Amino acid sequence: MFTSADIGKVASFSVYAPGILQDNYTRVKIKAIIGWELARNFIDPATLHAAVYPTAVIGNPGMPNNYKAYNYVNIEFPDGQQTALGLLWINDGSIAVHENTSARFTVSSITVDDVEKIRQHLIRNGYNNIGIELL
Repeated sequence: MFTSADIGKVASFSVYAPGILQDNYTRVKIKAIIGWELARNFIDPATLHAAVYPTAVIGNPGMPNNYKAYNYVNIEFPDGQQTALGLLWINDGSIAVHENTSARFTVSSITVDDVEKIRQHLIRNGYNNIGIELL
């Protein structure tokens, strides 16, 4: 489960109700651990809890049937959009925290138009902190 120590980290995970919640949480940034009041800036916690609870309680047998009784995580997708998720909606066993490392790639025999295609491909796959240098 995410804690305040994870703020600023990049992670990937799955949720217990992918048919109700978005199902692609790949390389999202953990922005904050928040209460239901702040989660309302991104989602309708009461409505989503009611929809997610029947599925999430299977993975979390002790999950309270009260959206005000647990915390939420504010996340940012690679494209900059933000949302919130109930911490108990996240499958803990699926969480992978990505280390902050860099890599340099050289792609030969490309055109200037190819640069944008490559950049867009990287963004679609969750890599949004990109520096491109033409050689």
